[in-house]
Amino acid sequence: MTLVAGAKAELAAHVWDREANEHYVEPEWCSQRLFEEERFYGGVWDPCCGFGRIPDSAKAYGPIYASDLIERGYVGEPTLGWLRRDR
Repeated sequence: MTLVAGAKAELAAHVWDREANEHYVEPEWCSQRLFEEERFYGGVWDPCCGFGRIPDSAKAYGPIYASDLIERGYVGEPTLGWLRRDR
């Protein structure tokens, strides 16, 4: 195969419709596996927590902070924008 500068490769992945507020949810096993393998010192802050899957997985490994611009029902922390850290 010869690569040509500026040529675009065919996309071999699912193409999803874009959600209005960029809300995409990863499978729970992704964040669970991440925290099983990696250590984060000083806590974990998910500035786009959505439903809270990442903070819920991180709880067992240390302090967590969770926020989002849009209220999506996560009860772990109040909703706030990641640029407006009020703590």
